[in-house]
Amino acid sequence: THCVAISIDRDVFWPLIANLQSERHSEEVQRDLIRRDAPVEMMRCLFALVAREYTRLRRILAVQPAVGRPPEPDEDTAHRLWRAITAEQDACDGEELSPEQYLRVSQATGASIRTVWRHAQRWGDYLPASRSCGLDTSQASPQQETQRAAVS
Repeated sequence: THCVAISIDRDVFWPLIANLQSERHSEEVQRDLIRRDAPVEMMRCLFALVAREYTRLRRILAVQPAVGRPPEPDEDTAHRLWRAITAEQDACDGEELSPEQYLRVSQATGASIRTVWRHAQRWGDYLPASRSCGLDTSQASPQQETQRAAVS
């Protein structure tokens, strides 16, 4: 006979492992976003990350602090952003865009993650069934912005 008997409750173990894998994936996505200079507001909305934790991750990853707003994209980039964001919004059936979708839009359009976030929030009213975090609905669509710029 053995003096110690060890067993694993598989009904508890496998969900625990799945949860750990999900947490690891979430941490990797957070790091990817921060490496690409994601704004603190984006991280707060997507991951409930507080400013202190955001700053700590930026320091750990040696990301230089962002200064000011990113420049407005040119017209071609703005149109690519609009098409990519609306395509991702259509793909998620009206749910809030996932962090991975923001990364895909950034990669597909060549726009910074800050620019993607800002424009997704700005265009929230014009996207189909958008429920983005902290939408600023007082902003104009890309077409309205282009028209305003053409008049100026």
